[in-house]
Amino acid sequence: MQLLAALLLPALLIGSGVFFVFTTLKRGVRRSAVSAVVAVAAVGVAAVVTGASMLSAVLTVLTIWLPAFVLATVLQRTRSLTLTLQFLALFFVAMSMYVFGVVDNLVEVIDPISTMYIEFARASGLEDVALGWEAEPLQFAREIMLSILWGAWIFFVLFLLVGYRFYRRSDGDSRDFGSFSSFDNGRVIAIVMLVFAGIALAAGVTWLQYVAVMMLAPFWLQGLAVAHWLFEARRLPLFALILIYILMVLPVLNEIAIVGLAVAGYSDVWLGFRSRMAANNEV
Repeated sequence: MQLLAALLLPALLIGSGVFFVFTTLKRGVRRSAVSAVVAVAAVGVAAVVTGASMLSAVLTVLTIWLPAFVLATVLQRTRSLTLTLQFLALFFVAMSMYVFGVVDNLVEVIDPISTMYIEFARASGLEDVALGWEAEPLQFAREIMLSILWGAWIFFVLFLLVGYRFYRRSDGDSRDFGSFSSFDNGRVIAIVMLVFAGIALAAGVTWLQYVAVMMLAPFWLQGLAVAHWLFEARRLPLFALILIYILMVLPVLNEIAIVGLAVAGYSDVWLGFRSRMAANNEV
């Protein structure tokens, strides 16, 4: 039962965010906000009547509904999927700067999660791994936080892209804010990322290096957009696209897949793979 819950929980969270993006785009910002307030109020009344805790409802609102609502609102206001994804990427880079550069008690903040990891490692017979984590608590806390930031980034991207996809396929009037397969970070962001990564490596400042790793996120997404463009152009078979997604969820291999896609995305900024291939098709 615990395993089933662990497998279903991410799907339910993603589904909730997707639904909120879809309803916000479909019904408008005001009507969606009113519906959310009514839903929260209903949950609050139910919690009071049954004596249950409101914590889970509050966490869902703050971590799922609110970000989904903000993303859908930004998408409606900018009328650009690319600008919205760039806004999201810059937000997470700023968050990583705050977490790794400003928060001075990160070990204490992450302690409940790090303790759980260490206990799990010991229960799995990985005593050496647990001792290594305990010997470098700050580095371990930073690695956990980086994983959390990357996980949240992927979740929010899924909220936006899948919700927008359903919106575009729905009946009635739906506006075209661009396609994911044409997503491009642009050379300005690419230059900023290159300069920042160079400073981080040259200065040898650890927290800057963690921020630089977070800055790979938008280029990983662009690499994935290139893969989708190749599939839509019938240059990449479906099984290969599925394989890319499978590799991104497999331990160890996921790091290789993410870095590979980030390199492809960064290269596409300067070399324009998609525009060149499209031009060749027209010749």
